[in-house]
Amino acid sequence: MRRSIVLVGANILIILVLLEGALRLFPSIVPTPFLYHFEPDLRTRIAQGRLPTVGETVLLERDDGGFPLRIWKPGVTIRHNFEDEGAIRDVTMDEAGFCNEPGSFSGGPADIVTLGDSFTWCMSVHPHQTWTSRLAGLTGAQTYNLGKDGVGPYEYEQILKQFGLQKSPQVVIMNLYEGNDLRDAVKYEKYRASLDAEGEKDEWDNYRGAIYRFLDEGPIRRTSYAFNLVAAAITFASRSVHPRPNFRYDLLFDHGHVAFNSQNTDTDEILHARLLDAKEISLRVMDEALEDFAALAERHDFQPIVAYTPSAHTSYEDFVRYKEDGIDDLLEAYSARQRAYLTRKLDQLGVTFIDLTPVFQEKAREHTEPDELLYYPSNLHLTRFGHLVVAEAMADTITFSLAARPSESPNGEGPSLN
Repeated sequence: MRRSIVLVGANILIILVLLEGALRLFPSIVPTPFLYHFEPDLRTRIAQGRLPTVGETVLLERDDGGFPLRIWKPGVTIRHNFEDEGAIRDVTMDEAGFCNEPGSFSGGPADIVTLGDSFTWCMSVHPHQTWTSRLAGLTGAQTYNLGKDGVGPYEYEQILKQFGLQKSPQVVIMNLYEGNDLRDAVKYEKYRASLDAEGEKDEWDNYRGAIYRFLDEGPIRRTSYAFNLVAAAITFASRSVHPRPNFRYDLLFDHGHVAFNSQNTDTDEILHARLLDAKEISLRVMDEALEDFAALAERHDFQPIVAYTPSAHTSYEDFVRYKEDGIDDLLEAYSARQRAYLTRKLDQLGVTFIDLTPVFQEKAREHTEPDELLYYPSNLHLTRFGHLVVAEAMADTITFSLAARPSESPNGEGPSLN
């Protein structure tokens, strides 16, 4: 028995050594979905040129005790491997690390500063095609885009404090996305709660934590390609035991159907819709972020506006057919609850609320051709047409008095859609 165990162990060790050598010689063979679960430094080494990496970011200090916040380095070019036809794969950040034309940050004050996630940032579009830039062309105002992909409302405020207030804006627009801003607020709350509970752990919790830290941060995790690949494979195998919901859907138009979300991403939206429906999470996790935004506006004398951008399936609700039964009513209620909450809360705070859902649903009926859709079918983000819808709705709604400033904004000309 002992000899058999030794032989099995020796064979496993040989396989791991051979796998390690193969991965170091040919790192590109690591599947992209697995790569997301690699140790950050190793992932950076392997993903260079394939995916955005932590090496292209800088850590931003925050004053609210939230999780570590990273923004893009100044002037860095971010690359994405999008499948969607027409999606922009390479975008270059400005001198502050945000999605604007070069020279924008050092160009003086901005009349309008915008905040948000990848639906404000230049995901799949050029910086001059974002709704922030389009808004400049439609209003003649100077605008500055502080959108950052992958974060939520509490992070928007940290970015505003450190980069936006020095632009002396008269208007600040916080754009909330239906699909994941609630998720990001929940993530913030859980992180803060975990810090508060740090001193309450018993000896067994500390022991398990030490094992987890060794596996997640120890020398094997930091150096071994094979260990990371096996760990990623285990993660994916566990998903087969607890499969994700099927969030694929079709848009059925008169001229044919368009398949959306073929990679089954963003399933967190369904998860949080179910948690909200079961009252296991609350929309009030966003209260503090919205209250702080209103307080900042009063303290720094700008007009606060919160906008709400719907998900693709909500905008195209007249045409959507889900692959999984029973989620249409769930997601419809999820959208309605978020918008009702924001309407009530922002009215209490005296903050202007722009619900973009009605205009997107109206425009969706006009944008059914495959090359004119408001969202990319695979990555689910706004196309240049979707960004224009946001900008036009903002321009029709925003009322403010602009100070007499010369039009120096590099995006003030409002470039064409092409």
